[in-house]
Amino acid sequence: MQGIRRYPLLIVLAVFLVISIVAGIASERKVKRVIEKQDDQPVTIRGIANESEEEEEKTGKPHFEGTIYKGVRIGAVDVSGKTPEEAESAIEAYLNEIGKTKITLKAEGIDPIEVEIGEFRPYWENTRVIDTLLEVGEGANVIERYTREKDIEIEGMELPLDVSFDKQVVMDFLAAIDTGDSGTIINIAESAAMIQNTMYERVLAGEREFTLPAEQLLINDIEEDDEQEP
Repeated sequence: MQGIRRYPLLIVLAVFLVISIVAGIASERKVKRVIEKQDDQPVTIRGIANESEEEEEKTGKPHFEGTIYKGVRIGAVDVSGKTPEEAESAIEAYLNEIGKTKITLKAEGIDPIEVEIGEFRPYWENTRVIDTLLEVGEGANVIERYTREKDIEIEGMELPLDVSFDKQVVMDFLAAIDTGDSGTIINIAESAAMIQNTMYERVLAGEREFTLPAEQLLINDIEEDDEQEP
């Protein structure tokens, strides 16, 4: 009892030290739990994904909030600072604008045909590129995410924009071309494949004239064969 009275300050300090240690351990465990929870979340090019159970139940995919990092492009479209939905809208607007580009279709024996490529109904073919954006940075910690974000902002990131055209619309357009008495037979299948597979990239490169695969019907030869038949 006398010892306690003689050293009250030491006892108070000892109790305070014990309380501080216990509080520190509890705080460390709480921080660790927060970090572990954070690391378990999907990490995207927009940072940590915020999951909405309701949204996930509707779509089968996690609901992501936030915007795409600066420096990201999909083809010629800058999607920096946009949500995936806004990025899709930007690409649709881009296709509508490029659809106003006029080209000339040619084939031997017929008059050149001028048409806007929008008449072939261009569409964004590789829409899953958005999923690639969501996967960038997956599994990274906070420091790694920050580093990747800054690298992308400085160096840039460009993902491909694959554009094609409505096959049926293209084939119907080609089939409706009036070749008159020229004797020209347009190869519709090959012409449609050319338009669908290569025309967008060629337009981007500056081409405006396209020769359609076609054959020239030799009318005189056919008439001669008919005359020789008994």
